Amino acid sequence: HKNKFYLMEINGRAWGSLALAEHAGVDFPYDAYKLTIGQSIKKQNYLLNIKCRWLIPGDIYHIISVLKSSLPRSEKLARLKQFLCFKNEKFDYLQTDDILPAITFSIFLVILGIKRFLK
Repeated sequence: HKNKFYLMEINGRAWGSLALAEHAGVDFPYDAYKLTIGQSIKKQNYLLNIKCRWLIPGDIYHIISVLKSSLPRSEKLARLKQFLCFKNEKFDYLQTDDILPAITFSIFLVILGIKRFLK
């Protein structure tokens, strides 16, 4: 199959770290829309040193695994303190101006947990 090209996949979903780019000031979905309708996009300035957490469920699952682990108590407490520090942090689903995605995803996780528990 030399010199032949094959379409392997078309994936229209956005990537998981998209919220980080948005918090830094870059709106990739809007840029994609503008390109789709034939408009040009301009180079954008963006913020540096932005931290975006995947609190529901990623960070919560992680801290639960840390607390269940065989780490020394002092290490568990240090990691719990770090987990609970929300100063200057951004979140993926959890937004104060649009709480519905966080509520919806949390309900989904509860239903999923109940289904797994009942098996």
